[in-house]
Amino acid sequence: MTDHGRYGDDRTFALPDGWAPLRDEVLATATDQTLAAVTGTKAVESLVRYYDRNGSYAGTLFLDAQPNDPNAVEASDLYAVTTLSIKLDARQGRLLLDEGDVREQVKRHLRNLDPCLPITDLTHGEGGSAETLARMYELHGQFRSLLAGASNRWVTAAKLCARKRPRLFPVRDNLVCEYLGAGRSLKSGDGWPGDFSIDIQVYGHLMTNPKIVAALSWLREELTATYGLRVDVEDLRLLDSALWMAARRHLRS
Repeated sequence: MTDHGRYGDDRTFALPDGWAPLRDEVLATATDQTLAAVTGTKAVESLVRYYDRNGSYAGTLFLDAQPNDPNAVEASDLYAVTTLSIKLDARQGRLLLDEGDVREQVKRHLRNLDPCLPITDLTHGEGGSAETLARMYELHGQFRSLLAGASNRWVTAAKLCARKRPRLFPVRDNLVCEYLGAGRSLKSGDGWPGDFSIDIQVYGHLMTNPKIVAALSWLREELTATYGLRVDVEDLRLLDSALWMAARRHLRS
């Protein structure tokens, strides 16, 4: 029997074999934490700093860096991930950029994921949601395998995935995953954020929650109309930024 994930608007999506659906507590906690991150004065103030083009945060640069070929990793992609505090060594750069089997494998994984497919509608991916999620996991795993020796290589892999498919992959890291779990230390296999199969379901739920969607729209209006800032065009990236800034505030409090 196929298990299903839950969107925040009461739809469901089929999960790959071996993926467990999330507990109500996990979804409720992540939703509450996210609503705190995307509403109120502190959310606006944090994102004003994040998208200030005279500041040191990445802002829109993570997606702006060109070229951005949807079906290949280029030097501009490696530069983009460094704007999110990621360091890549020469060996990893060569593996991703030099022509050969590895580069072709990455291209094949990218071609298997429609660049227009959003996390809010996984069922429209080729083969349905279960196959789409499995292909997402394969791409992430491919990047992880090339980053052996790097600290938190799953974080680097997550950011590479988000750079190449910004509507589909969230920018995941330890800080944000702990924040979504209300400060719980990351522990693989416990059913809380910090594992790929958990995190993707969490973000699918968050990005379709009506209150969160409305809050993101409000944030975008405040940042663009009131402050005249240029912000990321992808709502998932705007959510990433809000969560990361909220997680930093939580860490310092």
